[in-house]
Amino acid sequence: MKKEMKENNQAMKQFEVLGQPLPKPRMARGTKWYYNKTYWNYLNSASEIVWAEMKKNKWKGTDLDVSLSCWFYRKGKKRADLDNMVKTILEICQKVGLVKNDSQITYLKEIGVSYEAKEPKTIFEVW
Repeated sequence: MKKEMKENNQAMKQFEVLGQPLPKPRMARGTKWYYNKTYWNYLNSASEIVWAEMKKNKWKGTDLDVSLSCWFYRKGKKRADLDNMVKTILEICQKVGLVKNDSQITYLKEIGVSYEAKEPKTIFEVW
């Protein structure tokens, strides 16, 4: 699902990633950081979805500062750390080249989470 509109003279890009939204884990083995297999699989599949949408719509990445809005729809009562779920989206944006560095996302416009979703997914918008 995508939507494009004008806001503050910048094109808004909306992405929808199906599946249970996962927070970025804080795991280390000694001095080496690693991602567990579940997170790594989610990160790769979500990145492929976003990359395919960018390619289909001929969207290019930017080196300008951008804004971000995220809505997380989780299934089940298990709570997740909201700021770490946003970090996952930042990592996806950088991995697919939507932004060159996730520090370019300088404004979080809106963030929300629901734990009662029938269909778990993440929707995020970048301006």
